[in-house]
Amino acid sequence: MSDPAWQWCTRVNPKNRLRVKCNYCKQIISGGISRFKHHIAGTHSDVAACNGSQEIPLPAYVKHQCQQLLDAVKASRIEKDMEDADMGTHMKEKKVKVKMFNLNKKMLVSVWKQLKGKASCMVVVLLQPEKEEVQV
Repeated sequence: MSDPAWQWCTRVNPKNRLRVKCNYCKQIISGGISRFKHHIAGTHSDVAACNGSQEIPLPAYVKHQCQQLLDAVKASRIEKDMEDADMGTHMKEKKVKVKMFNLNKKMLVSVWKQLKGKASCMVVVLLQPEKEEVQV
């Protein structure tokens, strides 16, 4: 239970980590902590987004933190897949096509989904720096 998202839910059954109850809207989510994070962040079509309740509204920072946790997992998977692809190409000594993209994080996810599974393609990603908000 080292995932920070556990602080925003409780297990329905202490022995089953795949069914959790949201502390904000009280909805029971099946699928574990990852699916729960999508519930809080409102980023997945397979699980209803949390809107909190009148008694316990969903704080914006919690939603933002869940989105950051999900982004970190995606970035880690992409990095691992790229390392695996790189190792595989060195061992097999085959030519690799390199595609370069200059994207923000949201665009990166959609591009990766399109390219995933193409063994002859290695993705090099240059993330654009996020624009700082200037207060006037």
